Amino acid sequence: MSAQPSTAQPTTPAISLATLRAVLAELKAQEPERGCCWDRAAMIVALRRMQPGTAAGYWVESECEPNKWYWVYRPAVAPVEMCLCEDYKQRGGPCKHALAVRLLRACEETEAARATPAPIPFPTERYSPEDRFELTPKGLAYLESTDPDPEPPAPEPITARERMIGALVLDGTCPTCGAIGRVVHGGYRAGCEYCFG
Repeated sequence: MSAQPSTAQPTTPAISLATLRAVLAELKAQEPERGCCWDRAAMIVALRRMQPGTAAGYWVESECEPNKWYWVYRPAVAPVEMCLCEDYKQRGGPCKHALAVRLLRACEETEAARATPAPIPFPTERYSPEDRFELTPKGLAYLESTDPDPEPPAPEPITARERMIGALVLDGTCPTCGAIGRVVHGGYRAGCEYCFG
């Protein structure tokens, strides 16, 4: 039985050789007991096709058999990745395919971190507190003459006729004559003081 990925167009990862070398050296230093398995995993990442599957795993192309793929996945309860290859079945894991997936993920994370733009630096003050600008007497006089929070104008008082109608008075355009001013909206009619007057 030969496993195949679900899509016909597998992709090769787009990572640089320098990133692969740097990440490989880091992982070898972290887990030296894996020995040459890391080198074999690097060969798979560099020369074979790997692609994420529909579930939480990767399809990894076989090094020896054409058109053969291995499924590498990591169950939630397992400490390491699992693979469907014969090496994993006989000796346990992680095999070179599982290490290749781990290496690929580390390379992609490194490349993504490099691609992230640096944050925009916070602007620094151009002047020291001693060198700040000072207002001239003329500028201070202007600031004192302007009221920063003027009070709104008082509304015009409601006339006796408007109070008698018990209507709503708004400023706007009269629908009857087109005049602009106070419009009385009462009952089924609306008009200005000239139309009701």
